[in-house]
This record gives sequence, structure tokens and C-alpha cells, in this order.
Amino acid sequence: MGGRVTVSCHCHVTVLTHAPRVLSWAMASAGAVQSAALRRLAAAMRQDEEQVLQAQQAAREEERERTSAARSKAAACGMDPKTMRAVKYGARKFAAWLEVHGPACGYDAAIGPTVELMKEFSAYCYTHRVQYSVLGNEGLGNSFGALQLPYLLPKYGFPMLKFLGWVGLDEEALLTKAAPYKIALRAEWKRLEKSCEPTELEKLAAEQQRSLVKVKWDDRAMSLAQDACMRDVLRRNRAASRLAVMAFVRATTSR
Repeated sequence: MGGRVTVSCHCHVTVLTHAPRVLSWAMASAGAVQSAALRRLAAAMRQDEEQVLQAQQAAREEERERTSAARSKAAACGMDPKTMRAVKYGARKFAAWLEVHGPACGYDAAIGPTVELMKEFSAYCYTHRVQYSVLGNEGLGNSFGALQLPYLLPKYGFPMLKFLGWVGLDEEALLTKAAPYKIALRAEWKRLEKSCEPTELEKLAAEQQRSLVKVKWDDRAMSLAQDACMRDVLRRNRAASRLAVMAFVRATTSR
């Protein structure tokens, strides 16, 4: 009996002696496993972050390339053909006028076209035209004098004609230099319009235009009223009678 108790006590003492070591080893192993897992997770996260940054950088590079290609295409395209035709027409007309009336109006090639010279050209365009006008106009219309002449001729026509001081300017400098011409020519054309009495054909055309606008307004109002009647699905008889009345009135007044 005594020997068995002694062996059992010895085993318990041995277990109690080695238990802290075993526990420390287990904790160290678990910590090492956990540290390895954390290192793998951190490496994976760094790799993912690098991939995301690379993808974002590639997207930015693609955006910049597309933007640069669009700007290059726009710069190579230049002005649209319709505007270019208007610019060339104004430039040719102004060059022909300079050859005939330039010296008498004080044009100096060493100075270039001045604002006063352009006012003279504006008055000439208002009182002279080449093609016949059905309205009996002696000069050009507002599409030329109020739009093409102040906006296109100084900014684009002068560099095209290679006037002194107008060649080689960038967009901002060209816009700044053409601004006084634009303001003066617009004001001059308005004064020319107010000072001249419209012809009988112009008055008749204006009256016909107002009458046509009134007819168009009546047609639009009638269409809206017809749409409102057709949406009345609960009282179809009343809607049909209203549509018939409007059609009868319209046909009667159009005779």
C-alpha cells in the first residue's frame, strides 16, 4: 500500500513540475502559428493594396491618354466648315472693299484696319449688296452685319488676311484684341438700323411673319385642346362632340 501511494505521489509531482513547461510550449506554438497567420494576412493585404494602387494608376493613365487624344483631335479639326465659309466670305468682301475704297477711307497697311475704318465698311455693307433681295434691301442683312461682321471678321478674318499685328496670336490675345471691334461694330449696325426707314416690302414681310406666327400659335393651341379632349376617357361622347366642334370651327375660319 505504501509503495503505491509513493508512486502515485511521484507521478503527480512530475506532472505538476512539467505542466508549466508544457503550457508555455503550447502557448508559444499557438503564438507562433498566430504570428505566421498574421504575417500572411498582412502580406496579402499589402499585395491587395499594391494591386489596387496599380489599377488606379492604370485608370488615371488611360484617362489622361483619352483626354490628350481628344484635345489633339479637336486641335486638328479646327473650325467647322460652315463657319469657315462665313469667315472666308467676309474676308474676301473686306479685301475687295479695301482695294477700291481703302485709300479714300484712310487705310494704312503699316497700321492695319482701325475701328473707324471698320465702321465705314459696316455702313458700306448696310447700303450695298451684290445679290438681289426679294424684300428690296439695298444692303446686307442682320446675319452679316450683326453676327459675321463683328464676331468673325476681326477675330478670324484679319489673321487670314495677314494684317500687321494679327498673325501668330493665341486664342486669348486674339479675343482681347478683337473685343473693341466687336463692340463698336455691333453698336454701329444698330444705329444704322434705327436711322433707316424700312421699305414697304420689309413692312409687308414683317406683317406676314407676325400673321404666320399667330397661325402657328392657333394650331398649337388647337392641338393641345384636342389632346385634352382625347384624354377624357370617362365622357367619350362629350369629348367626341368637342372635337367635332373644334374641327368645324377650324375648317370654317380657314376658308
